[in-house]
Amino acid sequence: MIRRSCLAALVFLAACSKPAPTPCRIGSDPLVARFDAKGWAHPKEQMLDEAPNGWIGSFALSPDGQQAVYANALAGDFIPTSDGVSMMRINLADTVDRHPAVVELPFPALRNYAAIHWSTPGMAWATWSAFGTADPAIGKATVLDRIIKAGSPPPTFPLYSSAALAPGGDCVAVILDREDATGELQAWKSGGATGASHTQKVLDRESIVSWDSSGVLLVKAPPIVSSTSMTVAASTARRLDPVSGSTAVAPAPPAAAEAFAWTGTGWLWIDRSGGIRFGNTAAPLVTLKATLEPNEKLKQHHRWQRLFVSENGRTIAAEEATIGPRWEKRALHVILSAGN
Repeated sequence: MIRRSCLAALVFLAACSKPAPTPCRIGSDPLVARFDAKGWAHPKEQMLDEAPNGWIGSFALSPDGQQAVYANALAGDFIPTSDGVSMMRINLADTVDRHPAVVELPFPALRNYAAIHWSTPGMAWATWSAFGTADPAIGKATVLDRIIKAGSPPPTFPLYSSAALAPGGDCVAVILDREDATGELQAWKSGGATGASHTQKVLDRESIVSWDSSGVLLVKAPPIVSSTSMTVAASTARRLDPVSGSTAVAPAPPAAAEAFAWTGTGWLWIDRSGGIRFGNTAAPLVTLKATLEPNEKLKQHHRWQRLFVSENGRTIAAEEATIGPRWEKRALHVILSAGN
């Protein structure tokens, strides 16, 4: 026989239990623009200013390729913490007046860095301690979940490492990395929820590249031997259904790529000589001239480090770097096609 006090306690616990997570809906894919080789016959190139004591860390192009958001990061082996991430939204079409506007992401971050993904539904972001969505047009950020970073110093793990919005924007996928090299992909209702709608295991060093009707596209980066390694092993890719957990092999980035970006229909990639290609095209769409010279006596080498492409395929950004022992300098090229 249950006493009245025990019954009251059970009723209280039931009333205070956490509600079930809100399901999220995956919409249809937006129209994906295919690359037009003629549009790249006369590209317009510009350089974005790098911080004198660092480089551009966070970066993303708007879906129409007319704008970008970025955040500067301090150089050096020391990784500082900050109260959040301070990003800048700029106009790429007007090189005289960038019309800058601040976008602030709350809660502690490392090196003023956030992984950001900007697509037609909006912007998803992930930092050391939080993730959510943002509207760059008005500088508003929404936090969906956070990790309390306590202690002195606070632990590095767990942390959020990458994120993307589903087609339609009703759902956000984020990866939570743990200290034991395990990870979890979580899918949350973008408008706010009490917890993840779906969770699936992911592999160590996997990150979210995009999300479409075929599932979340994940890329597994090769092991990092050292920051000064002359060669980098190839990456692999797969599709993951965040609801069912089913997976499928996806086309891997080309082995000759120094950096790559997903266009929605294939890989855009850059080779060692600065040639940017789409898929298996023989001739590059455009060839970039490196602006940084490595000092071989100081054991420095040059590398094309990152590649970005707007959703409409009309704006590309490529980052180059000279890397060596206790040395790293970067430069960011932005290329707009004739139609942009």
